Amino acid sequence: MSDQTINLRVAICDDEIESLEQVKVQLYETVRSSQLLAELDVFTCNNGEALIEESRRQPFDLILLDIEMPDNSGFDLAKYFGQYHKDTQLIFVSCHEGYVFDAYEYTPLWFVRKSRLEKDMKKAFLKFENLLITYRLSYRAMNGFSTKEILIKDIFYFECTKHTITAHTTTREYIAHGSLKKVEEELSRYGFIRIHKNYLVNAKHIKEICIREVLLSSGKRVDMSKDRKKDVKEAMLRYERGRN
Repeated sequence: MSDQTINLRVAICDDEIESLEQVKVQLYETVRSSQLLAELDVFTCNNGEALIEESRRQPFDLILLDIEMPDNSGFDLAKYFGQYHKDTQLIFVSCHEGYVFDAYEYTPLWFVRKSRLEKDMKKAFLKFENLLITYRLSYRAMNGFSTKEILIKDIFYFECTKHTITAHTTTREYIAHGSLKKVEEELSRYGFIRIHKNYLVNAKHIKEICIREVLLSSGKRVDMSKDRKKDVKEAMLRYERGRN
């Protein structure tokens, strides 16, 4: 996995100054205790107009949004960023737990309760961290071999034929030489499931487990060994429980 420091541009928007500072302090503490090497550039504001204006200057990687604010609510702002900054991840922060179901409409990364700020912030940042984790793959290039950092979330599956491994990603295929077992050992903690002696699949992209294959979010169907079906289903249940 990558040991490179990642620079993250983060915004916190809350109309209550005391709450704004509490969220900021907890964010820094959470990042320090995480496994992610990150440098934060944090922008704080108490109204939606300032947040939108700053995002036009330079997009944010992550925004922590209070829901109840005058003028532009957190939901109003989520709608804006969902339309104009689709790559920005959103985390709602609120003292009103009743908003959690309404929040789903805006597909946030997580919902942080101010009453459980430390606990919920750790869960929220773990979700965000998992989006940033990369896998270092040495692949066959035109002039020998090259090394590529691939976001784990962008990998659909690995396919192995003898000692040739093909990494199928959202953008292209990478041909590497090695052992699928070694790749499995490195990536099993990130939700990769061995469905066949020749296939290691990212659980994030499994849409359906069929009789003798799995259907991926890309529409691709990948063969599954009959004797692995039970294990694959159990692995998917563990993966889903870990996400909640």
